[in-house]
Amino acid sequence: MAERWRPGRLSSVSGAFALVLFALLAIAVQSRALADFDREVMLGLQGPDVWWLITWATFTGVVASGPVSIACFVLASYLLSREGSERWWVPLAALALVTAVELLLKSALDQRGEDLYQFVRRTFYPFVTVEMAGTFPSGHTARAALLLVFLWRWLPRGRWGDGASVLGLAALSVAIGFSRIYVGDHWPSDVLGGLLLGGGVGLLATPLLATFPLRTDASGPEGERTVPASRSRWAAPGSTKRRGQ
Repeated sequence: MAERWRPGRLSSVSGAFALVLFALLAIAVQSRALADFDREVMLGLQGPDVWWLITWATFTGVVASGPVSIACFVLASYLLSREGSERWWVPLAALALVTAVELLLKSALDQRGEDLYQFVRRTFYPFVTVEMAGTFPSGHTARAALLLVFLWRWLPRGRWGDGASVLGLAALSVAIGFSRIYVGDHWPSDVLGGLLLGGGVGLLATPLLATFPLRTDASGPEGERTVPASRSRWAAPGSTKRRGQ
């Protein structure tokens, strides 16, 4: 009988696929193949300011900022370390990778930020802004997608792949990305790139941690139900044991 595809393996394959799409999108951005599409979308969003969209964009701009994101992932790593996980460094490593790719491509690709100035809507942003020549990918969107993937893996739900949690967090990621377009900080292709980068890295990173922390509804190898070997919510791989052993 063919070996069952476990959730961790499916997550890894999905993450790798997302990063392949990200690489293809980066090539398209560099070739300016999406320039007309980006501009048409941005022109379609011009018009009077809508207060609740401005408020949403301001909120997400702060929450998904670099300093706040670093604080969130430091907290996640601290909690993992406190609970005895040997892989407490995974959240920080994932954030570092996303940030490195973001900064590298913003410096290397021909996605000019000055072309966005005509679309900018000013919002409150309490942190220092680092001006870079390029805008691809959206760092806010990438960090938000990465964080939401970690939340998706850790939040309690009835079973792995529950439609409500997946669709809800995916919709939230898209809404955060839309806010970056609405205020004129990024082109649509930047936002799509951020979603693929953050989501792809997150899907590859989370299986390195316990797949189903504190979930007795999860299935282990060959469908056997698993429970934590300790009370740790974020136990390292291999820290589960089969019932009856």
